[in-house]
Amino acid sequence: MLKFFHDYKKQKERRQEMKALVLETKANLEAYYVMFQLGRLRYFTLDVLKKAQTSSEFSDHAIVEYARRLTEYNRLVKDYKDFEFWYNEDLERKNKDNGRILHQKKELAQEQFTGLEAVIKAAIAHFEQEGTRR
Repeated sequence: MLKFFHDYKKQKERRQEMKALVLETKANLEAYYVMFQLGRLRYFTLDVLKKAQTSSEFSDHAIVEYARRLTEYNRLVKDYKDFEFWYNEDLERKNKDNGRILHQKKELAQEQFTGLEAVIKAAIAHFEQEGTRR
């Protein structure tokens, strides 16, 4: 009898985890559309995904690709924004060479941004499917 309650509790926690993942992923899709419309690069939220990855195993290609692509995108945006801050901090740093580097960093982040819509939608579909199975 105790095993039944233990299993039920684990299933309930897993459903809650999947629901939180779906909500975070849908919020990231909405953020993608806003960034696309504004033409501005911002960070995606991956807090729930990182927490879920430590507590359970994700092996589905859609989820692995989602985590990999958004993590890499966030890393490139951070690199770009950090360099932009450094570049704008001092007039001596605002030269042609540093301007090129800044532009290259922005292009790298923009390239990673391209195609994220399909990756995010695939992750949403997988999380929703997992949520209904459990």
